[in-house]
Amino acid sequence: MSAGSEPRASFDFEPVLLRRRSRRTDPIVLGLLVVVGALTLAVAKPWGGDDVSVAEVPVTASPSVSPPPLPSGLAAPSAVLPAEVPPPTWSAIVPAISRRQVWGVRTIVLPPAVEVSRGAPPYAERWFSVAPSGTGGRSVVVDTGGAAIVALGVTTPRDETPLAVRVWLHHAGGTLEWIDAQPVNGHPAQGAYLFVRASGATAAPAPAATAFWEPGRYRVDVLVGDGIRRIEIEIVNRSGFVPSAEPWIRSSPSSFVEGGLPLGALPIGFFAVVDDDLIPLDSAPGVALDETGAWLDIDLEAPDGSARSFTARTYQPAASWLGVVLPPTSLVRSASLRQLAPHGGPSQYLGEASPGRVPVVGFRPAGGGTWPPGVYALTVDWLDGGREQQGTWHVELLPGPLREEPVLLTATRSWARHVGSDGILLGTPENWALYEGFDRSNAIGCGKTGIRGRPTVIGFVGPGDAVLTPVSSTVLFPFADAGPLPILSVSGSVPGLTIVAPVLTAAFGGPASYGFRAGTTDATFGYTVCIGLVAPAG
Repeated sequence: MSAGSEPRASFDFEPVLLRRRSRRTDPIVLGLLVVVGALTLAVAKPWGGDDVSVAEVPVTASPSVSPPPLPSGLAAPSAVLPAEVPPPTWSAIVPAISRRQVWGVRTIVLPPAVEVSRGAPPYAERWFSVAPSGTGGRSVVVDTGGAAIVALGVTTPRDETPLAVRVWLHHAGGTLEWIDAQPVNGHPAQGAYLFVRASGATAAPAPAATAFWEPGRYRVDVLVGDGIRRIEIEIVNRSGFVPSAEPWIRSSPSSFVEGGLPLGALPIGFFAVVDDDLIPLDSAPGVALDETGAWLDIDLEAPDGSARSFTARTYQPAASWLGVVLPPTSLVRSASLRQLAPHGGPSQYLGEASPGRVPVVGFRPAGGGTWPPGVYALTVDWLDGGREQQGTWHVELLPGPLREEPVLLTATRSWARHVGSDGILLGTPENWALYEGFDRSNAIGCGKTGIRGRPTVIGFVGPGDAVLTPVSSTVLFPFADAGPLPILSVSGSVPGLTIVAPVLTAAFGGPASYGFRAGTTDATFGYTVCIGLVAPAG
């Protein structure tokens, strides 16, 4: 890269992945080694390139229940499994998996304890193609031959990268339990779509021990750019059958609720009643959202430019009431509560404050007890000063403690308000920034802009009607035209916004120059992104 007469603008970008800087290591040399290593891996690792066929999922009358042969090194299942197994790590899993770019269900299974003690591979992959169903969803039978499932996840086509995933367990009576499923790793390329079950309600970032995925019927909801894909999964037991669904036994609320809502000193806004406490919920009132909109929770019109959340997220397993307190001069005309997920539909309205007291509406489950984990929308129509008002509050009642959100979903929420701008977005969970002025070219050279650090994801913004897919990517430096570089891409949830993440590594490394071209024709614009080609600050 030659020096020019124009001044160079450099941007400090400090993602979470950088633990510390080496004191005297030349950043150019270090970054070169990173890129060389990544490109070497892309050639040597069979799941790292484009050699996997991206075929359409075949349409069959029903999924096959005959399991493929056990992977090499995995013995026939025994009746004895380890009583306590630490959660799997991505580094331990990755040797066993193959990269797949079609809809499917991936399981990571554990050999019997006797085989582990003999030095057999600790994990093996069992993958099952997903067959489309006739109801708009997809279905699959998972038969691991009795091997214990320590991680369960999905594989998807390259152009349908998930933003987030929810897993539900079918119970008797048609009820669905939201499972507290945690990703093996937060990075889209490293275990973000493989999930372990939490073994208890803990605020720890990961469970202390593995809770196996038991036989039964599950529903997996996958949020992609243009909506939600649903997969029905049947995990069979050792005998080859799916056990009957069990009733869902849940806790009961405290007895004081029978006497009505405690109305003293209520703050204005959304709230939940938990035992004897009133818990405020952080949800801005807005228009009623559907299931997809409440999950995305995108704000495009914040008056001060900051992001608002229309969907509160909270872990309240003993929440017996959901309600809203309105301004003192309000007169409630009507109210309704709808469940958006796992089932859409109304919930029974049970009460309203008497005239002359604090104007409040409150809801509890029609059969009593506590609200099950799910997504709810509460809509109220009221009069205030003679003017008609309406607002809807949304809440996710989570199945476990609040944890870090998926990276691609956070990026979508954080960057939606930049649509209409012209530039590149770079970020990690701790830093989401818009950089304008990148060269609109697909050639070596960084123009006026260089980036320090290693972004986890890169975004492209344009007008709201811009078609920014598909996105092609190449490495322009240090190996010119040594592409295409495999990437994951997300688009469609916000017109004019496309986000990409690397496949081979957890972040875009440097020093390197990447060429991206977003659009459907050769005439669409491209960007050159230079990472790590600027000397460290100071």
